Amino acid sequence: MKKRWFWDKFRLLQRLAFAKGFYESMIGSLPPSPDKATSHDYQVLAKVSEQLNLQDKYWETIEFLRQYEAGNTIDNTSFWNELGVAYGKVGAKNRNKEYWRLAYDAHKKAYDLDPREPIYLFNLAFTASWMENLFESRELFEGYLESGHTERRDLAQEMIDDINRVLGDRNC
Repeated sequence: MKKRWFWDKFRLLQRLAFAKGFYESMIGSLPPSPDKATSHDYQVLAKVSEQLNLQDKYWETIEFLRQYEAGNTIDNTSFWNELGVAYGKVGAKNRNKEYWRLAYDAHKKAYDLDPREPIYLFNLAFTASWMENLFESRELFEGYLESGHTERRDLAQEMIDDINRVLGDRNC
């Protein structure tokens, strides 16, 4: 048991060192603390996290951003969106609803800060479906379709059709 604990801690420290090194290579040094981080710092944190997410390094993104999310006063939509993506990917991989709830909360913050951004609407709709909030999810996907955004239009329509099928089966 002790050996397992050691290796788990060791891997966590490796991931944190990687994320910190990746960030420092982009701008020089981490913000000193969450309470001293500026809006520019949060934008850079979001960009670094986006790169980590694109490399499927979701745990690194979570560990990297977790120390800054505690205040909840962050008004950077990209920060919350990237954190939501990371939580969602980890939740999908592990089928762990706790990560889906965290993804939902992060995507909700991004959407609340900028409800006109269709990608935030889509991501919130998707995480609502994971949480089995089917009526909310359908409404959000319909809002995404109404936005005119085309990138994920087919998937949004497919999700609406699936939700309608599930809700129809439940009503029988």
